[in-house]
Amino acid sequence: MELPAKYDPALTEDKWYAYWLENKFFHSEPDEREPYTIVIPPPNVTGILHTIAKYRDILRILPASMRKA
Repeated sequence: MELPAKYDPALTEDKWYAYWLENKFFHSEPDEREPYTIVIPPPNVTGILHTIAKYRDILRILPASMRKA
């Protein structure tokens, strides 16, 4: 598989957005539980720092999502 030198969002984003809509990934049904917010800082521009930041975000979001489910 050959990767293009430059990312072209038109090649992938429309496909995945349609998939998310079709599978109702944006759907939410509020219930009696108190709403909450997870604050995610903007990504870092350097590769390794970005990777560390995303890993940290996953560790922060996963338990909150699991608890909410």
